[in-house]
Amino acid sequence: MAEHCARAVPVKTAGIDVFWLKSFARQFMEDVHQACNVWLHADRLQPTQAEFNLSLRRFRQARPWLGDNLGPAERLNLLAIPSTTIFYGLRWEPHNKREGVALVAHMGGETMEIRLQELFPSHSGGWKLLLASPGLELTAAELAGDSIALSDSQALLLEPQPRFSNSISREK
Repeated sequence: MAEHCARAVPVKTAGIDVFWLKSFARQFMEDVHQACNVWLHADRLQPTQAEFNLSLRRFRQARPWLGDNLGPAERLNLLAIPSTTIFYGLRWEPHNKREGVALVAHMGGETMEIRLQELFPSHSGGWKLLLASPGLELTAAELAGDSIALSDSQALLLEPQPRFSNSISREK
């Protein structure tokens, strides 16, 4: 993709300016409009995946602060080994520091065992499962610290619970 973008800049152009970027972005969106229109692909939709995608979209829309830049107490980390890539991070709602969202996403490669307390050592409370990729079912023991096997393209959204909370649940 980067190679194609680099070639899209006219050779005689001294640099990329705002006008060029806006034009390029508009052309790109026009090119992919058809691919982005889900109704054109309804015959190939998997209901479970479509339901998850809608839940994920609603989750994000209900938390517009997730679109903001990371704050000083927030993090997004990369765990990369030659055969696997995992992103994980923790965000906090800026006006209510009690509401947080943790992400663990397997972005490619072999299945990997992870433990939440190893990814988030500063969090000593439990976790509430907010969303999980279709087919990924977690037990209370896994949320409490047992290892979780994540495969390619699987992800979790979790809510950190207070340290003394006994609630380990799944949001419906």
